[in-house]
Amino acid sequence: MAQSTVPVAVLREIAAWAASRSALSSLTGIAQSHWSNYLNGVTRMTYSTLKKAMTRMFGTPPAIVPIVESYSYDPAVPNPVPVNIFTSEPGLYIFYDSSFRIVYVGKAKNLHSEIKQQLGKAAEGFRTLPVSGTPPRMDLTRYISAFRLPRGDDDFRHDLEALLHRVVVNASCNKNVNKFKRTG
Repeated sequence: MAQSTVPVAVLREIAAWAASRSALSSLTGIAQSHWSNYLNGVTRMTYSTLKKAMTRMFGTPPAIVPIVESYSYDPAVPNPVPVNIFTSEPGLYIFYDSSFRIVYVGKAKNLHSEIKQQLGKAAEGFRTLPVSGTPPRMDLTRYISAFRLPRGDDDFRHDLEALLHRVVVNASCNKNVNKFKRTG
């Protein structure tokens, strides 16, 4: 199976940003002659080569990037989970009550839709619940934190959630304590 290649127009934008082919070569570790071939369309650059070059230029992205921490959640206001803050990207999220006790920890392939869905579910098993019955999580949640995982695949996201469950299992209403997918 052939790897997909980077459009020449994208490479030209990168070259324009670097100001010269020698600077581009120095920054990326790719020889000037190779850059000339890429920019003239003689040779196609793969995305894996571009990723290596960008990592050399800018460094490795962080594993966890906060999107929002301690977002004040009020279920009474219209659109309490705004899409411009809670994006559709994958990540982890944490619900807190008014005393900043953890109500729920979760992972998501789409943070916005998962957060909205989980807020509507019952807060079953919440060990420090001050009321009887099982109110929806939205009635307990007053703050939300969300984190993007730029370097994380599905297994990484799952394992990080499993670790968080072990840290907060006695205080949250998470019913399951996940097993790690990667061991060794």
